[in-house]
Amino acid sequence: MIIKIKELFVSSKGYSYTEQVARRKFFLVCVFFLAILIIIYNLTTIYLFKTYKIESVTMQPTIDVGDFIVITPLFKADEDARRGELVLRKPLYENDMNILQKIANGISGFFTLNMYKPFSLNKKPALKKGFYRIVAIPGDSIYMEDYVLHVKPANQEHFLTEFELTEIDYDITVKNMPENWTKDLPFSGSMKTITLADDEYFLLCDNRVGTLDSRFLGAVKSKDIEGKVLFRYWPFKKITKLDVGNKK
Repeated sequence: MIIKIKELFVSSKGYSYTEQVARRKFFLVCVFFLAILIIIYNLTTIYLFKTYKIESVTMQPTIDVGDFIVITPLFKADEDARRGELVLRKPLYENDMNILQKIANGISGFFTLNMYKPFSLNKKPALKKGFYRIVAIPGDSIYMEDYVLHVKPANQEHFLTEFELTEIDYDITVKNMPENWTKDLPFSGSMKTITLADDEYFLLCDNRVGTLDSRFLGAVKSKDIEGKVLFRYWPFKKITKLDVGNKK
């Protein structure tokens, strides 16, 4: 039986007083349980799992614009970081939303599975969170050639490519630069050897063309890594596990 909201609060000749009270109680109970569900949902998405819509091409070909992914903020880089992990980096400058905007986003996210939120942070790259891949960890010596990072782990003698040192399969997007574009120019795909200090993580985008990552912003501290990407859940036909452990 469909109950019209107006009928729950406006007296109607067709219902006795007792029936009207019962219907109002039923409505309030439904509202109460819906509120509880929204609260549980938002607590879960804040402290256990978060969902994000990809809005840039920086992680192509692994993740495309319009994909929806799940991350866990329980990830602690200084304890759990492994080469190849996809992580969420905090914005360079905080630009948080007010409490009313957060509530509106939480309610909207509940009903749309986080596919739509009315409020978002400033669109400037420095004020937005970003997705990157951990390609080197503290103690690693690294250099880049033809957009591929070469890594020599601490206490080892030889450099290996980033692909040889990870447990996850991925590819990168590169392009040929103009003929006179020398290796010392930006976005050339080359980088001199450096060694990461304690609590320094080198993060790169899978799309190595014209993207801002640790090549230009420097190594990242563990406190600036907000969470680890677990899997892509939308589009359904592209559901994929994205954390370390999916190497064939």
